Amino acid sequence: MKACPRGPKTVGVAGRGQGTSDDDHDVVAVVLHRLHQRAHGLLAEVLGDLRARRRLPIADTEMAVIQFFGLTVYPHLITGSFGTSLPEDRTARLIDNGVDMFLKTYGTPK
Repeated sequence: MKACPRGPKTVGVAGRGQGTSDDDHDVVAVVLHRLHQRAHGLLAEVLGDLRARRRLPIADTEMAVIQFFGLTVYPHLITGSFGTSLPEDRTARLIDNGVDMFLKTYGTPK
């Protein structure tokens, strides 16, 4: 099985429709990539601060960021890559449950 290419040029390829150019998609892909980088950095900063203040027992901040996004954001990206979206009630449940799962792992200092 081939690995899926990563990076700004591969974001949103499945959602290409008529009436838009490759340049349009490239611009959107770069913006999404930069937003992801910014969100990743901000969450890493917040989790690192909580770790430093001994509010969350996080051994590996980078892994915690990936796990948090995996539980709360990635389901929407995967669903969207197939051209569908999640209903609002399911979105709220996914986010709430994802945060709960994250805090079960990282929530209480030992």
